[in-house]
Amino acid sequence: MPYQAEIKFRNIYESGLEQLPENIQVNVVAGLTRAIKDQQDVRKYKDAEIIILSFRGNPVAPTIPSGYDHLDNTLAILWQAMDKHQSAEKLLLAMINKIPGMPETELSTPSGKHYVDLALVRLWEVMGNNERSEKLLLALSKKTPGMPESELCKPSGKYDIDLSRHWQLMGKHKLSEKLLLAMSRKIPEMPEAELCKPSGKHSIDLTLVRLWQLTGKHERAEKLLLAMCKKTPEMPEAKLCKLFGKFDLDLARHWQVMGKHERAEKLLLAMINKTPEMPVAYLCKPSGKHYIDLALVKLWEVMGKNEQAKMLWIQESTQHCKPEKTNV
Repeated sequence: MPYQAEIKFRNIYESGLEQLPENIQVNVVAGLTRAIKDQQDVRKYKDAEIIILSFRGNPVAPTIPSGYDHLDNTLAILWQAMDKHQSAEKLLLAMINKIPGMPETELSTPSGKHYVDLALVRLWEVMGNNERSEKLLLALSKKTPGMPESELCKPSGKYDIDLSRHWQLMGKHKLSEKLLLAMSRKIPEMPEAELCKPSGKHSIDLTLVRLWQLTGKHERAEKLLLAMCKKTPEMPEAKLCKLFGKFDLDLARHWQVMGKHERAEKLLLAMINKTPEMPVAYLCKPSGKHYIDLALVKLWEVMGKNEQAKMLWIQESTQHCKPEKTNV
């Protein structure tokens, strides 16, 4: 979890960073910065920026690459989170010997550094440059926008998931679905029973779930999620709300989307060894699993259990700010 990662990296950072080899120092500073950013607490972003810029030693021209791609890529991702989009773009482009004013064809040409190209794709998505992102993703997949749909939706390998997700963002749901299904050797015309069978590739199945949620195919998304948990819609509620493991949180969140709030609550509580019948004071004690507690807060707000949501949020936030009580 990001919070625990921050504590571990910060302990190294504050207890003798300069004694480590330079490449290890880079990894520690980048790891600490990313751990802070991944907590999505905007109040801490400035602290992360100060840490990474002071280490880079480039305060006058921070958009000039440091020579350490891992460090620079992390800084650009942090700047994106801080809405410093132009600085992030300048730095990422400088890392691949480009500048923002270049022709579109140059900007959309893969650099050979896939991590920079993907960081640019995500930055341009946030900036609203969706067509440029699409062109770069297609080029990474050895495709062009003018190709027939049948060619565009053929799996090409490494960037298929990224392309499918980007098409979802652009509202090109049909292309996204065709590509995702082709990646698991299916086509949209198959019977629903076949479409809802897990492919065994979790990233594909979960991206399909997100797409079907987006397009209002909630029952189909539910069937696929349940199948991934070795369950079926016809099972008694007691079995449906039993823990499975890896996809329990995804299923609980989907039930919330479908309005199956009591079922979502039962599953979330089961994930932290609680039941809805327990005293409210106990239900509102933080579980130590930050992501489940936050999911419960959001669910209780939707259910109108505002006092419970408030109690858990306050206690969770208080505990979350006390590193001395965290086991690392």
